[in-house]
Amino acid sequence: MYTQDCLVSECLPPHPVVVASHRDDIAASMRLDGWAGRPLLGWWDEASGTVYLLTGSHRYAAARAAGLDEVPVALVDVSDGRLKSHGDELRLDGARLSDYCGGALLKMLREEDQEAATLLEADC
Repeated sequence: MYTQDCLVSECLPPHPVVVASHRDDIAASMRLDGWAGRPLLGWWDEASGTVYLLTGSHRYAAARAAGLDEVPVALVDVSDGRLKSHGDELRLDGARLSDYCGGALLKMLREEDQEAATLLEADC
């Protein structure tokens, strides 16, 4: 796993914002102080140039609302072919990835990228 700043326009969040007031509170803080805290967790799809975020829908939306151009993303390191994009969704070993905080994703990260698994557990 390695962390880099990614353009907000190249990221795709794992799900829509659930609690708008939470996003708004984070955005207000980001307007004052910029990004603070741990990076988002994501996977870079080399073919499309898209960063599929695995965590941080609210922080990502807050960064957009605050006008940030980039967000820090810890990019997972997994075996070729395990994660694949299919339109706007991410698939793990061919199955639609819908449970980002447990199940197959966490199991796979524990096997292949323990540092990323720890970051995912901190966000869930």
